Amino acid sequence: MGAYSSAFVPEESSLVSSAIKPSGPEWIVAHVNTCGVPVLKVQRCWHRFLQMGADRNGTLTPKAKIHSSANRFVKQIIQLLPRNERGVVTFQVFLNACVWFEAAQAETKIKVIFYLMNRGQPVDANLFNRVIGHLYPGVSQTQLRELAESTVKQIDRKNQDKFDEEDFLKWVMEKPDDEMNNLLAFDILPPTLTS
Repeated sequence: MGAYSSAFVPEESSLVSSAIKPSGPEWIVAHVNTCGVPVLKVQRCWHRFLQMGADRNGTLTPKAKIHSSANRFVKQIIQLLPRNERGVVTFQVFLNACVWFEAAQAETKIKVIFYLMNRGQPVDANLFNRVIGHLYPGVSQTQLRELAESTVKQIDRKNQDKFDEEDFLKWVMEKPDDEMNNLLAFDILPPTLTS
């Protein structure tokens, strides 16, 4: 994701004015107009941004509650988002990132997901166990460890007891289309609202 994050930074000429306050409806309208994103998507992203602890200026500061989350991957995603000169993540950057990821090609999404697991470094069974532990919080540690070990063996094409981006990309891309699409689905709005 690090290699892609520059795509989320708006150009100086397309920044939402800091004079517009997040408490009013013009905040949503300004982001709709500036970012070219439908109202419902902006509203949905804004709601998520507020849940992460956005302040009254519509930014995520280093003190935002998202930074104290136990979910390592959520924190890593937020850490990778570009910050402005004050060191905060603006809503506009967050919105741009959500829209970008929703529209990204499967291969790009897979590469970003791999990067988020271990900052682009190879992933072994211990690390993968922690990753899937966030995805399956109700599963026992024994089951998670067995799942992690067997999955790493499936993905690892070089017999190194770990997998790299190339291994992970091939493994996911070999999945049947419907399974791969379900794995990579990132819809800002639920499909039931957009159909």
